[in-house]
Amino acid sequence: MRIRRVTAGILLMFAATIQLGTAQSPSGASLVIGVSTVAIGEPEDKVLATLTAAFDLEKQGATSSSWLVYEKRSVPRRLVANVFFKDGRLQQARRYWSPDDQTAAVPFATAVFGAVSQLVSEGRRSCVLDVGTNQSPSAEIKTAFIDCGDKRLEVTLTQGRVGQFANLDEVVGGRQ
Repeated sequence: MRIRRVTAGILLMFAATIQLGTAQSPSGASLVIGVSTVAIGEPEDKVLATLTAAFDLEKQGATSSSWLVYEKRSVPRRLVANVFFKDGRLQQARRYWSPDDQTAAVPFATAVFGAVSQLVSEGRRSCVLDVGTNQSPSAEIKTAFIDCGDKRLEVTLTQGRVGQFANLDEVVGGRQ
């Protein structure tokens, strides 16, 4: 169960990265937080109104332009995002994908860091992100790909009749 939640969080992190790269507003990148979408450069009052409809907000300090975004009426409170404003406009939005059980998350995050560090140490910095799903009557397989030329990382979540599994693989050669 723990590895499934950690892997799901990692896969969602990759999906968020893809959304940031493709969902553009006239003034900058946008980020989907639950059912709300916020875009860099949007007015603070518009962003706060959008988020208030679906989330509980908490301002950080009296003079700060930073707001914590929590799931609405969750007990215990579950932090899902943070938004930062400068001169009345959204400067940064951060969505948290980490699982609640940080003890389970650390080994998988350490493995992802190690695999990405290997790519960087080989000079592989221009990579393409992709995701794929394969479903059969007995299992569903979801994979996030980080393709860096002739080498890639694959983060795979398998959910089936015999259980749930997560894999992080460094691969050379074509996709199978």
